[in-house]
Amino acid sequence: MRNNVGKIMITYVAVSTLLILNVMDLNETHLTNPLWTGHARFHWAIVLAIVLVWQKHQSRLLILVSCSLPMLFWGLFPFTAFFPGTDSWPDGVAHPTTWPNWLNQFPPHKIYSIVFPMICIISAYMLLNAKKSTHSIN
Repeated sequence: MRNNVGKIMITYVAVSTLLILNVMDLNETHLTNPLWTGHARFHWAIVLAIVLVWQKHQSRLLILVSCSLPMLFWGLFPFTAFFPGTDSWPDGVAHPTTWPNWLNQFPPHKIYSIVFPMICIISAYMLLNAKKSTHSIN
């Protein structure tokens, strides 16, 4: 049971990532820009996390890769604070004017960048421990 919960959690993070990427970056300066077509396909690499986590014969490596893929994407956002002038808001999306200025420094996608990697870490722990306990029974 714990094995499926971990798989569902990784699937949730990967699907949410795809939805967020398509909603936030679906504009003329990014995903629909003909100069960025290769980069747009890069966003869909997160699907690999879903494919790997649901493989019938899982190894520790497959589990770690499937849990690491979303972390590689989301885990970089908090570090944007260390690069002055970096704007992690999607291209072509204006900062909300009704929000307080401090909230512009900590937008929703930065909250995801903390929550989603934590979900991935918990999922990896659950999946690796579930795999360990099934081996000890046999």
